Amino acid sequence: MIKSVFGYFNIKVVVFLFVCLNILIYLPYFLNEAIVGFSMDTFGYLFVSEQLKLGLLPVQLPYDFPIGYSLFINLFDWGGGLLLILIQLLLYVLSSIFFIKELFKLSKSFGVAGLLGLCMYSLQPYTIRFNLSLNTESLFISFIIIY
Repeated sequence: MIKSVFGYFNIKVVVFLFVCLNILIYLPYFLNEAIVGFSMDTFGYLFVSEQLKLGLLPVQLPYDFPIGYSLFINLFDWGGGLLLILIQLLLYVLSSIFFIKELFKLSKSFGVAGLLGLCMYSLQPYTIRFNLSLNTESLFISFIIIY
């Protein structure tokens, strides 16, 4: 019985289901609110980003903020905060698809299990909040999935 259920899943169906789920999760946000989320760390990243734009190296800051995310902000700053959110979401979805494809190479059952796990992870409120805010957590998760 289980073998016949897995027979319906191929990599294209699984990727399509995952992309559809993420569209259902995030599309209402962009249609209704479209407000960039902030946290306590966001202001530090924005401050370091402004320092980098002015040509100053933020080496003597009173607090420790890595400059990597600030460089990411500077790369895509021309589109505003929503462009950064869209790029973070795109990286999250692409890294998840890559992970599912790698699991499918092992076996179909691993691929379907990976799909179910990532779907459950995508539905968590914290994951949604991290992906919709200017925070490093979304990029950390995306690159951990790829690695």
